[in-house]
This record gives sequence, structure tokens and C-alpha cells, in this order.
Amino acid sequence: MKFKLIQKAALILAAFSFTSCASIFGLPKQTVVMHTQDPSSLVYVNTAKVGQGEIVKSRIRKDGPAQVVIEREGQKEDYAVLMPSHRSVMFYLLQIPNTITMGLGWFYDFYNEKNIRYARNQHFESRDLSYIRFDSTQYRGLVLDSVFINYDSNMAHFKYISYDYVRSAERQKMLRDRAIKQEESGYSKYKRPKVAQRNGIYEISDFINSCEKYFATVLQLTGAEEPGFNPLHLSCRVNQGTLHRVLNTYGDSYRFVDLECMWYLHAADGTLIGNYLTRIESGQFVVNNKDVLNDAVANNFLELQKNAKFMAAMKK
Repeated sequence: MKFKLIQKAALILAAFSFTSCASIFGLPKQTVVMHTQDPSSLVYVNTAKVGQGEIVKSRIRKDGPAQVVIEREGQKEDYAVLMPSHRSVMFYLLQIPNTITMGLGWFYDFYNEKNIRYARNQHFESRDLSYIRFDSTQYRGLVLDSVFINYDSNMAHFKYISYDYVRSAERQKMLRDRAIKQEESGYSKYKRPKVAQRNGIYEISDFINSCEKYFATVLQLTGAEEPGFNPLHLSCRVNQGTLHRVLNTYGDSYRFVDLECMWYLHAADGTLIGNYLTRIESGQFVVNNKDVLNDAVANNFLELQKNAKFMAAMKK
């Protein structure tokens, strides 16, 4: 009799342990969708090939941070991606025999959600030239220094792209107004204008005006230094675009941007040869603004090379 009781207790304990381990540690495969914008793209997740195409769907046994590599013809892109996890109904059914572990499971889910969602899509536009304002905390001016074209193979590469980060005019104005208000009320930690000027509170009118300007994004095209060579000049205006921020529940963010660019091709004497419109996104889940702008403009330049009229003008 005692043996049967011990046997039943052992079976109950084993069932309890099995359901707990299966529900907490047995994460099921999940469907992940990745957008590459290129049918020839190969997609790898942590070195394992998961598919090829413009939209890749794959069932992956992965929860949390992962390395996603997208290979296109002539280029390879490496992204940090947070894979979403979703608890299945089976997770909770397995917890029925033990309410304590069910509670632990809910607690675990609450503090460890990794579901990605898209939020704070912000539109921006340029005026005469291409100055891009991203958010209310910083102005970021985009400057493309140079692009070189090899006329023999019609291949192009970016020498480098640099970005100019300056402090927000709104923040400066807020600090200035706060200092003035505090002085009018008889209290100010800045005390006198001399200290305030040293902190940049009053001397910002020129800075605000400069932030309101839109700066040109210019690319210089050069060719082989041959007798009679006629250099061309290509300029780019970013008409409009949308910055997308991808948030997770920990507050981390990944960003991608889609840009609409107007390209102007001029002869050396300033004669306009033609203008060409492109619009395409950067890669998904680029970590910071510098890389996301780099990627978006580079993709637009690659898209420009698919324009038959542009390529015909380049070969004249």
C-alpha cells in the first residue's frame, strides 16, 4: 500500500516537473517575416539560411536577439534584430496541473515580452534643398561627400557619408525661456546674463536661424582623367520621407527610413541634362540614424542606376 502511494506521488511529481519544464523552456517555433525589397536576397539567421526573396517567411526556433544577414548581389548587410516570441495556448494548458507554475509563467511573460511593434512613424519634408529634421530632440544634417563612377564597368561606390549632429534649437529655446522666466520671478540658477551666455542660453538666435535652413545634399561624379573628358555633376534633393522607429517592450529601438529623392544631372557648364525620381526604403532594423540614412541614400542611388534614361545619359 505504501509502495503504491509512493509510486503515485512520484508520478505526480514527474508530471509536475515535465509540464513545468515543457512550458517554460520548450519554446515553440515561430513564424518570422522579413522584408528585403529584392527578390534575389538570401536571408540568414545566426548563420542558418532561412529563405530567399523579397518577403521571406520562416519558422524559427529563436527568442530574443539574433543576427540577421541579408545578401544581395554585390553586397552583404548585417542587422541586429529582436525576434518576437508568442506563448501558445499549449503553454497554458500544460500549466493546469500546477497553478503555482502557471502564475510563474504569467510573471515570466509579463517581464520578458519580446514582441516587436512599429510605432512613431514620423513624416518629414524638405523645401528647396535637402535638410532633414528627424525628431524634437536633435537636428541632423545629411552631407554626402562624394561618389565615384567607374565609366568602364558602370560600377559605383560611396567613398563615405558623414553626418553633422547639432543640438536641438527647440531645447535651446526652452532653456532660454526658462532662464528668462526664472529671472523675472526673482530666482534663477543662471543669476546674470554673463553666466547664461556662457551656457548658451541667450546667444542662440543665429543658431536657430541656421537650423531653419535646408542644406543641399550634393554628390560629385568624377571620371577618368583623360584629354577632353567632360565631368558631370549629380545633385540629390530629398523631397520627403518617413522615419520609422521599431520599439520593443524594453524601450530599445531599431529604425528604417524611406526616402523620395530627386536627382539632377548637370554638365560641366551647368546645363541640366535630366532629372530622375527615386523612392526606396533603407534596410529593416538598422540600429542608428547614421546607418539608416547611409543605407537609404545608397539604396536610392542603386535604384537610380536602374533608370534607363539616366544610364543612357551617363554613357554619352
